Amino acid sequence: MKDHQTDFRMRAALPQDRALLRALLDAHLDELSGFAPVDRAYPWFDLYFSEPDRWAWLAEVDSAVAGFALVNRHAASGLPAERVMAEFFVTRGFRRQGRGRRFAGSVFAAAPGQWELSVLSANAPGLAFWLSVCGAYPAFQRIDAGEETILRFVVASPSSAI
Repeated sequence: MKDHQTDFRMRAALPQDRALLRALLDAHLDELSGFAPVDRAYPWFDLYFSEPDRWAWLAEVDSAVAGFALVNRHAASGLPAERVMAEFFVTRGFRRQGRGRRFAGSVFAAAPGQWELSVLSANAPGLAFWLSVCGAYPAFQRIDAGEETILRFVVASPSSAI
């Protein structure tokens, strides 16, 4: 059996990854459209390659891209946050193996502090995933905001995790 912990790697998306990242984003938006209307144009996409307060990450397993994360500082709650998980996606072939949880943890660990993310309330599988991941962090808070559920939590810096 393959070790799912050693074949995973996270890396920053580079400008040459733009088309790949856009294709992954389109697949993600297609899935989300099953829960609520989504803006498939995603007007913020190009900003992840030009603004210093936006970060795009790719997850790789062996040499295959397994997913992506888009991170920024624009909290849906309006409350202060160092980082916000704007979008997160793991492709179907890599789900239910612990890699999504590991990828999310790697993204969070890259920037300790106050985090926030929102999930479409109708997206029961996504909400269950995020509740299980984020609920383990300190200062976990769930905010029911109509069509969205906002999750806030603190990621400790490595030196304060002891």
